[in-house]
Amino acid sequence: MPQAGLEGSNSVQQSPQFAALSDYVSGKSDLNGALDAFAQPAEKEWTPSTSPEEVEEQLTLSWRSIISQAAQTSFKDAAQQKLADFVVALQQRPTVQKGDQTCQVQGSTVWKDLPTFGWSIRDAWNKAAGKDSDQKAKDQWINLNAFTALLTASAHSKTNDSPDLSLFGVWSLRQAFEEQDTSDAAIAAAAAWFVYAAPTIYDFSQKGKSFDGKVAKPGSAFSSQSWNGYTQDRWQAWTRKVHEVQGQVSDATASQLVEQAQVAIGEIQQ
Repeated sequence: MPQAGLEGSNSVQQSPQFAALSDYVSGKSDLNGALDAFAQPAEKEWTPSTSPEEVEEQLTLSWRSIISQAAQTSFKDAAQQKLADFVVALQQRPTVQKGDQTCQVQGSTVWKDLPTFGWSIRDAWNKAAGKDSDQKAKDQWINLNAFTALLTASAHSKTNDSPDLSLFGVWSLRQAFEEQDTSDAAIAAAAAWFVYAAPTIYDFSQKGKSFDGKVAKPGSAFSSQSWNGYTQDRWQAWTRKVHEVQGQVSDATASQLVEQAQVAIGEIQQ
């Protein structure tokens, strides 16, 4: 059986969590009602004798439902911001407790720490679209990047960078603007980060936000650099490339996003 794409498996799309999100983004339910319906499958699993693994199974469905919704929602749709707001609001949900026991998964508190959410996003990044991907996969990859950029910007302004998904921005920007070989899909996905999170990327770059090890190392075209995160030099390299690729992309969506990225960058540099 072929691996499910970013839209997820049937079990994801038929889950109560996915249904709750669908009702929310379509306007059938308000935020509080959607949060209750979305959280209920994981919360009902928790009792003082519950294994955290049982809760984790429901959390995995929850996170994959968010990714699926984001991937299937056009980057142009205001529902993308609603999804980002939903995740930020989910963190404010009361801690799940029974008696004096707090529900924790992988050492993180439900819901405050969004346990394993970052892992699910990481798994989605393994399904990045490339030159040979079909149009559906390319569209979903661009949509997911737009959502992740929106959530990164929202978290930066509202919750002190929690969840911190900024590393995924580095990865998308590196793939598009630092490698010898790239694609229109990669350029479009990276441009979406500037369109929806340019001020946040600029702030990270000004402050030198870095990461441990080599996870944020430079791409092959900049291998002589010692970058390990966001830097002012890297910002300059990225923004220069945004202007250079304008005449290189043939895909209409990529061209549109590159133009919008140039505008977003220009507003910061004025």
